[in-house]
Amino acid sequence: MNTPTSRGETDPSAAPDPREQQLAEAVAAYHDLRARDESVDIESFCGRYPDLAPELRSQLAVLDEVETLLESSPQQAASGKPAAPVPERLSGHKILGEIGSGGMGRVLLAMDERLGRKVAIKTLNDRYATNAAVRNRFMQEARAMARLSHPRVTRIYEL
Repeated sequence: MNTPTSRGETDPSAAPDPREQQLAEAVAAYHDLRARDESVDIESFCGRYPDLAPELRSQLAVLDEVETLLESSPQQAASGKPAAPVPERLSGHKILGEIGSGGMGRVLLAMDERLGRKVAIKTLNDRYATNAAVRNRFMQEARAMARLSHPRVTRIYEL
């Protein structure tokens, strides 16, 4: 298992948990199916993995949300209002631009100056960022994704 550190980073030296590996493989299989057929039903797919269904359902919902967000153009703000300006810096990262935006938030391309690598940063729109229930769900799902380790599953490095 990739154990989260106090900063939300994961410890890559931790032994992988077999259940989490199965979950990562199921998420990757779903991703592969989606790449070939846009009409994959989450409930039907989760039925193939009854022991993992609750966690898998949550992870697939996050994956679908991220894919939708990445497919949206920056001009497609859900409210119809102009998008907020992209900040120059955010939490020790130099913002290089916006990858996409959607109803829940946006994804920014940034440079992690501490480690010298490009990263994607998902942020919530202001109307969701002030909602404690939405923030808590966002953090729970990010923590769950951080425990997964698979080449086709986005890695979470920091919360």
